[in-house]
Amino acid sequence: MAGPLCQAMAIGVIAQRVNAKLAFDPATKQITNHKLANELLAGVPPRKDWEQFYKL
Repeated sequence: MAGPLCQAMAIGVIAQRVNAKLAFDPATKQITNHKLANELLAGVPPRKDWEQFYKL
């Protein structure tokens, strides 16, 4: 239940950070119109041996 709310909040914060209107595709969980914003949404890759805890 909290997942969509957290997604909306994260996208809102990223939109403020890049100062742009963003288009989000919920099927692919990607921001489709801003490369930097999509990279911020993905975040940094996890450390070695922590990959299993970072699956969407």
